[in-house]
Amino acid sequence: MTRFFTLLFASAVLFAPLQAQDKNQLFFRLEAIEYTEDEVPNEVKLNIPLSLVKAIQPQVDEALLEANFGFYYLQFQQAWQEIKNAGPFTVVEIFHEGETIRVSTTETHIVVNARNAEFGNAVVRIPLSIGDALFNMNGTISFAQLMAEVELLAGQDLITVESDKFDLRIWIN
Repeated sequence: MTRFFTLLFASAVLFAPLQAQDKNQLFFRLEAIEYTEDEVPNEVKLNIPLSLVKAIQPQVDEALLEANFGFYYLQFQQAWQEIKNAGPFTVVEIFHEGETIRVSTTETHIVVNARNAEFGNAVVRIPLSIGDALFNMNGTISFAQLMAEVELLAGQDLITVESDKFDLRIWIN
């Protein structure tokens, strides 16, 4: 996985300036804000053309083949469908020594609420459509098919994290 991110970052740095600025081109966008004791928070913004991510398809396909999800993928696919069929509900709640983790679903999202003394409160939201994109395949994970499904999510947040210490947003537009 480290190899994947290193390749993705290197490609972004080397080839992003060469990308034509097509107004219809889609980008993965990431914005992270870390709240510090200083008045000014630390902020990171990342824009990666979707076409650049697609360019590393052979390396991703190779990694997926090596991972050999096969049987497990089908089990996760079935479990995902059961979660969606159940409608909004709390999947799990854990209370331990002043810490809380709650995973639930709404009509549109998987929501993880976490609270502990060190990190404070955090809420993670992932649209159910992300799970649909990941588990809408014919028994195997296909990077090309996943990218096609993700493109359909343009304009939506893919992941949001709101917490006392940091915020994170990943989306496509």
